[in-house]
Amino acid sequence: MDDALAAVVGGVVSEPTVARYVGTKLLNHASSMNYSSASTLRGEEKEVEAAGLLVAKGSTWRTLRNTWQPAFSPAALSGYVPLMAASTERLIDRLHWIAAQKEGKPVNEAAIDMWRELGAMTLQVVGSTAYGVDFCAIEQVPDATLRPAPSASAPGMRLINACKVFFQTASIHTGSRWSRISMLLPELSPIWARLSHAFPDKPLLAQQDARKALLDTSKALIQGWRQHAEGADARGAHTCRK
Repeated sequence: MDDALAAVVGGVVSEPTVARYVGTKLLNHASSMNYSSASTLRGEEKEVEAAGLLVAKGSTWRTLRNTWQPAFSPAALSGYVPLMAASTERLIDRLHWIAAQKEGKPVNEAAIDMWRELGAMTLQVVGSTAYGVDFCAIEQVPDATLRPAPSASAPGMRLINACKVFFQTASIHTGSRWSRISMLLPELSPIWARLSHAFPDKPLLAQQDARKALLDTSKALIQGWRQHAEGADARGAHTCRK
């Protein structure tokens, strides 16, 4: 139990048993997924947050799961493997380079921020598999002998920057004071939501901007993907008529 909670707070889950526990049992407890930042949301942002696969409950969760399940079928996943492998290779190159730069340094200076590095790889995988766009989220290493990575794409850069701000301001330590108050008295969350929007502090404003950037960029990427798919279908139909 302690290991599972530690993994949720600040670790990387690699043990299958713990991952299954964190991904199923802990999610059924409201306190485990009671994001302090979510208590100050209103309007479309609140609707989007409530409809997320990780926090949705009941029939909403079942509908989302059934909708997403085909995307994780063996046939679909086999198409993602090369893209995921490419992202992994980029991350390995970067970790080798970072380790070489830190060689010989004291332990407290030699640590690698794996949370940030894995977060960048997650964005890279999401971009290539879900949107078909190379976000180039993994920073390029300045070594010509390693596999090169281009500069981050425009939507990728927007998402990277927005994610950084989001996680910085979602923390109970560096986030909005309204989030901390809401965690202490969650039964009064509707009141805190109104007050926080009437008297927002800098962390809350920064997170609102980050959430808007994430939402708008995601919508633009999805729209671009749909237009591309529709164009391909139209070209295919035209070819068949010939």
